Amino acid sequence: EHTKVVGSAHESLALIRTVRAFAREDHENQKFDEAINKERKIARQLGRGIGVLQGLSFLGMTGAMTLVLSYGGFLIVGGQMTAGLVSEFLFQSFHLQRALMEMAKLGGEYSRASSAMDRVDHLLAAKPTIPLRSGISLDSENVQGDIEFEGVEFTYPSRPDRRIINGLSLKIPAGQVYAIVGPSGSGKSTLLSL
Repeated sequence: EHTKVVGSAHESLALIRTVRAFAREDHENQKFDEAINKERKIARQLGRGIGVLQGLSFLGMTGAMTLVLSYGGFLIVGGQMTAGLVSEFLFQSFHLQRALMEMAKLGGEYSRASSAMDRVDHLLAAKPTIPLRSGISLDSENVQGDIEFEGVEFTYPSRPDRRIINGLSLKIPAGQVYAIVGPSGSGKSTLLSL
């Protein structure tokens, strides 16, 4: 699921111009929200499972060591076992307990991942300085295929004093191919992004 979330975000961000051109921001946001919520649900279930595993492993190992010490002490007193053998068994039990506790520490990893996801959510909730939804959303049934600009003017919000496109009028009939040429910085890419 994590791969799907990252893939969805990467695809939408890499193709943001296409997403905006077809006014699909809401659709992409909904798709990402669904994927992220599914990822969160899985991560929470995993965290709960790890927490239960950690608690049970600690309880089980503590109980086992108590039993070993009690029964081992009984066997030592009865002369059926040496203190060294009981100590060796306890030593090996500590190693097993440590391995199980390390596995259970994955719950901490979940906590860190959850915190990182909260930071991502915070970034996604940030209000952009440039409006995300502007322009007109076109109904695909009403699109005829002609491209027409009349008296178009454009400036970037960060440089309002520098007009990139000034009074452009252009009509490209459906099915025709045109080339837009000009020196670097003349607004070709900006025109195609409109």
